[in-house]
Amino acid sequence: MCIRVRPASCPRPQDLTDLLWDVELIWANCRTYNDKGSPVHRLGTQARQRWLAEAREAGIDAGTLAAVAAAALAAPPGGWAPKAAMGAVALGAMAGG
Repeated sequence: MCIRVRPASCPRPQDLTDLLWDVELIWANCRTYNDKGSPVHRLGTQARQRWLAEAREAGIDAGTLAAVAAAALAAPPGGWAPKAAMGAVALGAMAGG
């Protein structure tokens, strides 16, 4: 994920799934790369809770958020391929199918 500079190798989000992936990957990285109880781990957890509440309030269903979160946690470090990581089953569930 690219924050300050977006080189050609780091594509822009193309749809809601890509956007949710980028945001969830931030929270996953807070938990993965920082000790539990550290300020970054703690603040990342709090920010994720707030993000989830705001996303639900905006009409994004809990199943979609859960599918993206699970895929982000399972992705290899540095991986940026939400649709590939989530697979057809998760995307089908997100679409209601």
